[in-house]
Amino acid sequence: MKAYDRLTDLELVEMAREGQEPPFAELMRRYEDKMYGLALRMTRNPEDALEVAQDAFFKAYKALDRFRGASAFSTWLYSITCNTARNKLRTRNRRRVDQTLSIDEEREGLPKMDPPSDDPSPSDKLQAKHLAEAYTRALDQLAEPFRETILLRDSEGLSYEEIASALGVSKGTVKSRISRGREELRRVLIARGLLEASS
Repeated sequence: MKAYDRLTDLELVEMAREGQEPPFAELMRRYEDKMYGLALRMTRNPEDALEVAQDAFFKAYKALDRFRGASAFSTWLYSITCNTARNKLRTRNRRRVDQTLSIDEEREGLPKMDPPSDDPSPSDKLQAKHLAEAYTRALDQLAEPFRETILLRDSEGLSYEEIASALGVSKGTVKSRISRGREELRRVLIARGLLEASS
């Protein structure tokens, strides 16, 4: 890959369009960790995240002719990864509903089991972990457009312009989603007693 690591993304895309596989392999090397990380934050399941990242790269390779360079290649890839993760979540949620209905039918008449307790430990490290998990659960309660916009901004560090390009919305919409999403997060955390109402 050393011959390719000095080339720009656009140069690699042009070479990959001509059917050369090593240039696209270099693009994958550059972005596989970021795309897997985004997929993991969206799906919260390592196996699903790996599948999403692989599918996203496959889709990107098949759609290289449609990449026009109006945005950065990485932004285009974020868009594909977000869409792929959304589809995976929809499929997983449908499967979960079907399984829940099936389990409920089997358990009809049996007493309901309480979920395991997730009380925080006295240890500071475990307390921090508990708070992080509470934040993640609160984030999961947000509507999809708010959640993915906040993830792209806070976890991936994308600019408003990059997020707008990745999601196919205006910069104003991105700002609005982030503002409304953070306000909703704050409301959920206050309701759970994890944040002071005045903060």
